[in-house]
Amino acid sequence: MSRTRTVLFAISIDTEIDKSPTWTVSPGLTFRSVTEGIPERFTPLFDEHGARPTYLLSGEVIEDEASVRVLKATRSCELGTHLHGEFVEPHRRRSDMANERTSDMQCAYSEDIELLKMRNLSDMFTARFGRRPLSFRAGRFGAGGNTVRCLEELGYLVDSSVTPTLRWDYPEGLVDFSRAGNQPYRPSREDIASPGNSRLLEVPVSITTSAPGITLRGLRAVQGSGSLRKAVNVLLPSIWLRPSHTSSERMVQAIGKLLRMNEDLDTVVLNMMMHSMEVVPNASPVTRSEDEVDALIQRMDDVLRYGRRKGFRFVQLHEVNELLLADQGEAAS
Repeated sequence: MSRTRTVLFAISIDTEIDKSPTWTVSPGLTFRSVTEGIPERFTPLFDEHGARPTYLLSGEVIEDEASVRVLKATRSCELGTHLHGEFVEPHRRRSDMANERTSDMQCAYSEDIELLKMRNLSDMFTARFGRRPLSFRAGRFGAGGNTVRCLEELGYLVDSSVTPTLRWDYPEGLVDFSRAGNQPYRPSREDIASPGNSRLLEVPVSITTSAPGITLRGLRAVQGSGSLRKAVNVLLPSIWLRPSHTSSERMVQAIGKLLRMNEDLDTVVLNMMMHSMEVVPNASPVTRSEDEVDALIQRMDDVLRYGRRKGFRFVQLHEVNELLLADQGEAAS
């Protein structure tokens, strides 16, 4: 018999400069997905369902005045950070990055360079928003052996870089999350994919699969939104809680499987992720037209509606840490 009493549902959105259909930075260096996509597409949807997203901001978004104005005015959301190191000193690659790929893997930086980039990103955030960021995700999920210590030193509470069962193998770096669990845990300070005694909480992206240890290479070569989603669903026996890649039905299946896998837990955490650029046509490979944006929003709506019907509690990433600590305190008393 299931002991699950509470399901916490987080929505974590990597929030970046607009890209192109080939994942290069937009030639015009635009931020439509932030200045238009958040107020016009995300916020009405989330308000309808009482959802409370976490927007994880890349450095170039934090530097953009119009984006900051919109984000400051956005209600019922958490703002955190997201490192694409090409946009952050030291060794910032270029001032604009137009037509370039954000291909760096954080795990490939030296410990000193990673900490400096993370400190600069966090300080930029604090200067813009008047508070320290609490939640983080590495660009390309590229958190490495030093990332936990960096985040602890900078006062973060939550990381969400781990993609359970998957191993990302790029020329720029490799991270192996094939043995990581799908529920929050305190990671090791040497290996973010393994449990340890860090003060940081890892809240993995919600992924389930029947074939652990999948290695991902070169998916960015697949062009077009429909073909990209079909390739991910057909070639990979994994199901993400990710509306850009996964149908409504498969996301509901993933939720059901994750709940069954964790039926011995009093609290189960779900973490749906996506990119901000996916709600603007031609700002990513995912959506090439308004109709495709509408279809993506509909998939999100389906899953959020399902969550409401099931009584899931919508939370921001940093709240997962607070709520789990509270539960642990109750259990100990």
